[in-house]
Amino acid sequence: MTIEMLIPLALMFLFLIMSLILLQGKGAILIVGYNTMPAEEKAKYDAVALCKATEQILLIVTFSIGFIFMGVILQLHWLVNIGIFIMVASIAIALVDMNTGNRYKKSNAHKFPLELLKIHSPIRSRDFCKVHFSTRPQDLLRLF
Repeated sequence: MTIEMLIPLALMFLFLIMSLILLQGKGAILIVGYNTMPAEEKAKYDAVALCKATEQILLIVTFSIGFIFMGVILQLHWLVNIGIFIMVASIAIALVDMNTGNRYKKSNAHKFPLELLKIHSPIRSRDFCKVHFSTRPQDLLRLF
């Protein structure tokens, strides 16, 4: 193998590893614009959604590099052209998608009011202690 063959393979391997990290919702440090934001700005964005969107684009670019690589190896110019078209189109679509709308910002509509999170239970604390430390059936039935 020559160095011309190793560089695209190494690049594909690197992109594949980075996309697997982003697939898990981790690795937001790899996203350049998100990485340079202050902490209060980062809190406004959904990091998992950003990671998954970046991962999808990175996988498409990885496969387009594979098309270009195979086109060069097999000397098929149409395969190289398809790889270049897929890469340019996916990057253009990703730029438009990620920079328009608020789909990656955290929404206040999905948050529950705090009073819904409070537990209103008729069980008194002493009843809970009896159930917790007792296995008698009459103690268990008293709770229902």
